[in-house]
Amino acid sequence: MSDLKKWWNNLSIEYKAIFSIRFFIITIIELANEVDEDTKSKILKVKEFFSKEKYLSNESWWNLEDFQVSILELTNHIYNNNTILDKFINPSDEILQLIIKQKVCSASYFNIKKLNAFAPMKDLEDLSLNNCYIKSIKEISHLKKLKLLNIEHNYIENISILSNFKDLLWINASNNKIESIKSLKGLEKLEQIDFRWNHIESLEGIENLKNLKLLYCGMNKITSLEPIRGLNELAVLGFSKNFIRNLHPLSKLKNIVKILCANNQITDIES
Repeated sequence: MSDLKKWWNNLSIEYKAIFSIRFFIITIIELANEVDEDTKSKILKVKEFFSKEKYLSNESWWNLEDFQVSILELTNHIYNNNTILDKFINPSDEILQLIIKQKVCSASYFNIKKLNAFAPMKDLEDLSLNNCYIKSIKEISHLKKLKLLNIEHNYIENISILSNFKDLLWINASNNKIESIKSLKGLEKLEQIDFRWNHIESLEGIENLKNLKLLYCGMNKITSLEPIRGLNELAVLGFSKNFIRNLHPLSKLKNIVKILCANNQITDIES
């Protein structure tokens, strides 16, 4: 048995749903009329919550959680029944190669907690892990091709491994337990950052992100905007509910079109 097959056989049903059934869902939906009625009903339930446009761009949509739940239900059904869809649960080497070479993956709303299953997924460029009950992202430190990363709504404290992701353009890490963003220092391609609802006290680490266009860091414990002073491409800045006293570091940022600054300690807006 190949190492890849061993990896697959050791995966939880949740990961088989993420890596295969979700990945091949457009093909599976097209097969709805070729399966038994029970299986067809499971596929149609998935289709009910499916947004092809959002799926293809790996964006969230209003009933994404329902879609993910229905994917897991379909996966369990295929696993426990003999259907023509079995090849997606017991994939051939050819299908396994397609699975590990996927560039876009969403595990959002799956209760996976640990990320060691991503070991062979080295080509990922766009990864969504929001609402996965994750405490650590160390196990994806090898995903050096990542450009888009969503880890919002988890229990993550340490993001030091982000320093490995030199091609990262966008990150959403809101609603976690992050205290420091110093590891962003060398990620000079970053254009959009969302770190709302964390425990961040300083913006140290973003001062060299010259391509940054959007920064949301509201609902933290930040006392100074000084690291933003030289970010001339910045267009959107949100820092509501922090402890900012002045806006002086923003005085020369000519491209800003939107600022969200409610509930701070600002006494001077002359800048």
